[in-house]
Amino acid sequence: MSHLDTPNPALASTPPRPRRRHSPDCRRQQNKAMTRARVLAAATERFAQVGYEQATLRAIAAAAGLSTGSVFGNWPDKAALYREAHGHDPLTPEQGRAAVVALAWIVQGLVQDGDVAAARLNHGLTLLNRLDPDWRTRAPVAAPDAAPGLNQEGADQ
Repeated sequence: MSHLDTPNPALASTPPRPRRRHSPDCRRQQNKAMTRARVLAAATERFAQVGYEQATLRAIAAAAGLSTGSVFGNWPDKAALYREAHGHDPLTPEQGRAAVVALAWIVQGLVQDGDVAAARLNHGLTLLNRLDPDWRTRAPVAAPDAAPGLNQEGADQ
């Protein structure tokens, strides 16, 4: 019997370590998550640059370095991609303008001194609640001056 045939007692007590391998499913999930993150980042940037209407899925996919099929493999259409990237449905141009007016109106009230700013902000939030009770879960859909009974200063008539 040679010294190679003699078992080493130190090795005999240590169980063999399993090789760490990622399963194909694990790698697939990681790749899918990375693809989704790349598309969402590209979509957010593209929507900000050119707006919802002008952004195309082909341009978003190209910016992410992927095929258009990779985008459609994760989202059924551009609206679904926008919803996931921004947390709300795409706004119509009218809704977008109304949201800008509403925000400008509130910000204008915030830059004023004293109680006027607080009252104006409170009134704006009350108005948003009245126009759209779910506004906290999505972008506002109507401007304060579009509501009946509101004068130029933003106060109820």
